[in-house]
Amino acid sequence: MNAQILEHPALSQKKQRESLSRALEITENMLVMAKAGHWDRVRQLEEQRRTHLDQCLSKPVEHKDVQMFSDALGALLSLNDKLVSCVQDTNEQYEQKRQSTIKAVALASNYLNI
Repeated sequence: MNAQILEHPALSQKKQRESLSRALEITENMLVMAKAGHWDRVRQLEEQRRTHLDQCLSKPVEHKDVQMFSDALGALLSLNDKLVSCVQDTNEQYEQKRQSTIKAVALASNYLNI
């Protein structure tokens, strides 16, 4: 006989809320890691965050949880905007360093040609 265990809806809703909460915590941690320049850790956390977001968004949200989900997703999007800004700032810093290096190499090359 093939036994199938059905998950109680209340338990499923609890897991859905926990997954959203965990995704929010991970996003906060991603921002901290990004500000510290730990981009490998940000990438690892993104994988975890996607798993939790997939879990919490795989089923419809119960009516009683709509406002809570809306607020949490709004906070998550706000954190994500800050994370994107951090990525852009880092890209700008690297571009400035790259340009400085190009100038330094050109100056050194000119010196060697004298």
